[in-house]
Amino acid sequence: MILLTSVDSEDEANELTRRFEASGIPVFVEPDYTRTDPASRNASFGYRVHLWLEEQIDDGKRLLVDPSYEVASPVDVDAFYAALQKHDQVNDEQWKDSETRWLNWIAVAIAMGVEADIVRTEDASGPRSSAGAGRGTHVIDARCRSALLAI
Repeated sequence: MILLTSVDSEDEANELTRRFEASGIPVFVEPDYTRTDPASRNASFGYRVHLWLEEQIDDGKRLLVDPSYEVASPVDVDAFYAALQKHDQVNDEQWKDSETRWLNWIAVAIAMGVEADIVRTEDASGPRSSAGAGRGTHVIDARCRSALLAI
């Protein structure tokens, strides 16, 4: 994705989106939160307009300046967005079926075990304060055991 321009209003962003898509150039528009004024009570921000396809950079720049410009290499925008949505669905299904999800759970369990060991070690070396010393260890140990049993 290539940043083409930033605009001040949603109306401008919508107008550019309509113009570019009608000419065969798919775009991605996102809020530009870096343009907010922290001192202002009204959160006003602009929008960034990106081009999806690198090969349409020159056409996009020309169309931005001249609304009547004829794009040299237009694409079927609806087919592009449909293919993009299909790609996202395939990636979601691969994530759900992958072993990565289980590796994440194992990493969480290991991290909880390390945390429990640190707390247990601190508790064995003596309380840091007299109020409530030693009570947190058993709670963390119980959480670790239940997380490990759940896996």
